[in-house]
Amino acid sequence: MALLKKADSRPERDVANARGAAAVLRVHNQLRRVMRLLPALLSVSLAFIVGCSELDEDRDADLPEGWETADRVASFEQSACGESPIGGPSESLEIATSRSAVEVSYRHAHFRCSQTVEAFARLSTGVMDTLVQPVDMNPASVARCDCLYEITMSIAAPVGQYELTLYRRWDHKSGADEPRRVASRTVVLP
Repeated sequence: MALLKKADSRPERDVANARGAAAVLRVHNQLRRVMRLLPALLSVSLAFIVGCSELDEDRDADLPEGWETADRVASFEQSACGESPIGGPSESLEIATSRSAVEVSYRHAHFRCSQTVEAFARLSTGVMDTLVQPVDMNPASVARCDCLYEITMSIAAPVGQYELTLYRRWDHKSGADEPRRVASRTVVLP
């Protein structure tokens, strides 16, 4: 009897192994198809990302009166949300210079939590004004908290002496969307 059971179960095992092998082969073939499509999917994804980032750079900014001719600062970095402004340090401005640019550090910049900001500069003889404001001046919803950010930017300018003034502007929903002077410094570009 035991011999008959072994003989009977052997074809079942072979059938099960064949089914398993067929399933593995199907998965293998599906993966090969996906791998063939992957380069095309990646190029479409990259084109979408590049296209969207170009649109962001070319979009019209919601600037306050008098800032219409300001240029968006290309070399700009914003830290992650830091400490709370309640009882925290005051906003401040630090300056360094290089051969053809002013390196600006806007310390403890006060904006909403998780709010992306950008900077604009307007230059004239002896004057360099910089404005930092939210990218989205009309947010659909707003965070119910504020935090302090570290912001750095590099502003290209010709050799000379400038009175640099840093302004901050909050979004329209804040009710305080006029530029507010943070600090001023005299800067000499050698």
